[in-house]
Amino acid sequence: MTRFRHTAALLLGALLLPVSLSAASQEAEAALTRFVERVETLSADFTQIERDDTGTVLQESTGRFWLQRPGRFRWEVQAPFAQVVVADGETLWHYDPDLAQATRRPAAPALAGTPAELLAEGAGLRERFAIENAEPEALPDGVAAVRLVPDSDQSDFRSVLLHLRDGVPEALFFEDRIGGRTEVRFSAVTVNEAIAESRLRFTPPEGTEVVALE
Repeated sequence: MTRFRHTAALLLGALLLPVSLSAASQEAEAALTRFVERVETLSADFTQIERDDTGTVLQESTGRFWLQRPGRFRWEVQAPFAQVVVADGETLWHYDPDLAQATRRPAAPALAGTPAELLAEGAGLRERFAIENAEPEALPDGVAAVRLVPDSDQSDFRSVLLHLRDGVPEALFFEDRIGGRTEVRFSAVTVNEAIAESRLRFTPPEGTEVVALE
């Protein structure tokens, strides 16, 4: 979760026949379009694995994710240590219950070019990310993949690979600028169902130290 604080076309191989490449590209582009245009809310369980530049696992965490476009989400880590990240449309909160500390900062600059922005913002996605051909790889049946590169040089991330099934995110793979890699897989996904307003706001519990960051 520390990554949230700083936080299309699929080609199946350069040697494939042009007809196959075109079909793959069209499938990925269509999946991305469905995600951008049709997903207004989303909730899911997640598993996140963070690795360093050698591939060594640094941490594995699990939790629950809620998203309401535009720009609102809650990322709640449940294990191994509780943490909460909430974007309410204006402010990005990060709360650590063990430390009884919360940080707050303006959401737009904090999320610019991050995987969180990719998920939370629908309109204008193509203006903030360049869409590139994904590297050849084996994909599960019914899954399309698109690679997105932040336009901002200030982003901590080099690229994000998004796996979509029927226009719904199934997995994210992203690489930071020092070679670290993070894999996020979603399960129990629910799309376009109402999310309680309380999920998308954060009020620091009594006794919490609040640190304002720019």
